Amino acid sequence: MALSYDELDKLASYRKAGLITGNRVATLGVLNLHINELMFVEICARHGFLEMIDNQQVVLDDRGSKIWAELREQKRFYAKDNKGTISSELFFKILGFDEVIAIDISDYQGASVLLDLNLELSSKDIGGEVDLVVDAGTSEHLFNVPQAFKNYHAFLKEGGCIYHYLPANNYMEHGFYQFSPTFFESYYRANNYKLHAIDILFLDPSTKKISPRFSVEYNYSRINPVQWTLLRDKLLVNQVLACKTSTSTCDKIPFQGAYEDQHWGDSDMA
Repeated sequence: MALSYDELDKLASYRKAGLITGNRVATLGVLNLHINELMFVEICARHGFLEMIDNQQVVLDDRGSKIWAELREQKRFYAKDNKGTISSELFFKILGFDEVIAIDISDYQGASVLLDLNLELSSKDIGGEVDLVVDAGTSEHLFNVPQAFKNYHAFLKEGGCIYHYLPANNYMEHGFYQFSPTFFESYYRANNYKLHAIDILFLDPSTKKISPRFSVEYNYSRINPVQWTLLRDKLLVNQVLACKTSTSTCDKIPFQGAYEDQHWGDSDMA
């Protein structure tokens, strides 16, 4: 499970804008970040989580400075593969989170909580509710997707958010599923989540980085399915942020939004 520069920049922007709040985050799988220290500093400086002086000196507040020093001393600053990429713990803690939980079915990558997300779970299984769930390429590998999404709901506090970064097309044999963006539109609206964003990213197959000018906001009322089938030379990925409200549920079975347009009207995504 991994995120690169653009996706991490988007997460930092959500945090800075106050869309993602709280201090406890759960990642589905051990999250690998494809950024080095300089790229990390650039992202955090852009969104005001630290300062960079003369492109050399990193300036943090007291809390950030303590985290920076402790993770370096404890050899948790960089990812465990020690390829120069930073750890997800560093990333989220500098963004203001206090605890980072990694959920996986095995401990081969060092997960902190071992669980099968295909089975019914509760927040007690992860030591209590969290403010953010990060699904950066896990759900497509889970056969029991309806149960997995119920688990994500159970993990989240009211006001907590889930971030999905999941394949949409041209990922044959990568996992069990590829998700059309209407899946998220329809499911989260039926279950009264606040949908802040559904973006469709077009990745260059050779680099798996976002192609220039190829990122669009999804709106089912403007989608022409035939046009999308012509994009055979791109990897398509969903980037979604949905937040749990006081009236959110997880067990309402949705109808596809495009076919319910006469009842729902135009999309009102924030």
